[in-house]
Amino acid sequence: MLVQKEACKMAWDLLTRVYRLPASHLYVTYFAGCEELGLEPDLECRDIWRSTGFVCLYNTNSRLRMLVNPLMPTAAL
Repeated sequence: MLVQKEACKMAWDLLTRVYRLPASHLYVTYFAGCEELGLEPDLECRDIWRSTGFVCLYNTNSRLRMLVNPLMPTAAL
C-alpha cells in the first residue's frame, strides 16, 4: 500500500504544485474491475483517494470509477 499511496501523492503534487492546476478542478479515477477477465477493483487506490477527501461518483457503464473533489464546481462535471 505504501508504494501506491506514494504514487498517488506524487501524482497530486505534480498536478497541483508543479503544473499549478487548481485542486478544485481535479478529479481522480480508479479501476473498477472487470468480471469478464476476472480482475478485481482497485479498492486500495479508491481508499487512498477517499482518505484525502475525495468522494465517489459512480458510473456503472465504465471500468473506471470517478472520485470527485468536494471543492469542484458542479459545472465542471
